[in-house]
Amino acid sequence: MGLRVISFAFALPPHTHTGNSGGQVQAVDQRRNLFLTSRSSREWKVITLHGRGGHGSQPSLCISPIQMGIDIIQSIQNFVYNCHADGDGVVLTFGQFQAGHNPNVIPETAELKGTLRTYNEEKRKRILDAIQAILKNVTTTYGGTFDLDVVPFSPVCVNDDGVTDRVVHILQDHCSHRVDLVPLK
Repeated sequence: MGLRVISFAFALPPHTHTGNSGGQVQAVDQRRNLFLTSRSSREWKVITLHGRGGHGSQPSLCISPIQMGIDIIQSIQNFVYNCHADGDGVVLTFGQFQAGHNPNVIPETAELKGTLRTYNEEKRKRILDAIQAILKNVTTTYGGTFDLDVVPFSPVCVNDDGVTDRVVHILQDHCSHRVDLVPLK
């Protein structure tokens, strides 16, 4: 038996596609690229909000980073999801919101953590610029401040069209009952 040379490698991450049902591979048609051909950029966002803490019986003497955080999350998500329809290749998630240690004390700071995924560098830049503007507007309105730490995890990755065509044909030939081609809007 001779040694086989692998001419290309291909990774399929169907578990991260929002429309995926168990055991089904979805290839999303994006421009002439498919979901199989590209991987979204991914990055962590850590937003630290600074206010003025105090006793819960006197909220008017405080600047609540919790209230700022609520307004910021709503504003950012409204911007993203009103400007980018489902299937547009943009996913924004806030998975952590941490503040304070006592139920009757307004804390000094709050921390929001989330991720942003896009298939397009222009959209990514536009969204990050909007996040920066929203943070500035909301914290200024309340009299607080913020720190934004964007930690890039991976850039947008687009695979070679020829390799993509080969993979699509292999999938369609060998498991067509489990492959859906889904247009990306």
